[in-house]
Amino acid sequence: RGKAQYEMSKVQMIFVDEISMLHTWFWGKLCSLKYAFPHLRFILTGDFNQLDPVCDVSEHIQYKENAALHFLSGGNRFELTICRRADKKLFDLVCDVKHVVPAQLPVTTATFVNLCYFNSTRKAVNRNCEMQFICGKPQSATIPAEPRLERSQDVTLCVDYPLIARVNKADMCKNENWVVVSFDDKVLKAQRVPFEHEETADQPIVKIDISKFHRYFEPGFCRTTHSVQGLTIREKYTIHDWGSM
Repeated sequence: RGKAQYEMSKVQMIFVDEISMLHTWFWGKLCSLKYAFPHLRFILTGDFNQLDPVCDVSEHIQYKENAALHFLSGGNRFELTICRRADKKLFDLVCDVKHVVPAQLPVTTATFVNLCYFNSTRKAVNRNCEMQFICGKPQSATIPAEPRLERSQDVTLCVDYPLIARVNKADMCKNENWVVVSFDDKVLKAQRVPFEHEETADQPIVKIDISKFHRYFEPGFCRTTHSVQGLTIREKYTIHDWGSM
């Protein structure tokens, strides 16, 4: 304990990202740090128009106006009015998403990248995209859903099939994008899809028992909004369950 206190006494600043998704208990821990080490300065960043914390103690807490945020930030708040990651039209649109009319943004083409809110939608879209993706592929393998895993579903794999990691294990991190490299009756090989700032080469490859597929992966054609926080999507995608997000 004494060593931890000594190390914390040397820390000057703490950066916290995605603050809109911080659970109540996390705010409490940050405030405890500030009380214990008053010299700490907190830089907290995020967008309160994004998703709320998962399974929080209440659905009605307004963290943007919360005393904890005011305490940690020293009463300072800066709101950016220019977005450097998208064009102005898109930025203005997402600044007021509650008034967006989905009918004004009709789906004009099918995509293999989809976002949704409900798991039932995720499974349905994955199934439809999978049927199109594997059509004409020379090799495929069907793996039935795992009854003990609610999120699992029947999958028919082929080379280049997109996957989402379900666990943190060895070279894998939960919600990362992976792709099928090869498989046979016993073993599946998958390679991680690099982030935009990484080199394509030398990405890790994992080998798993194909019978344990659902423990490690799920289909990557459609994913829920909570699993894509912080992800930059450069290609066309389709949004489902708009009114429930």
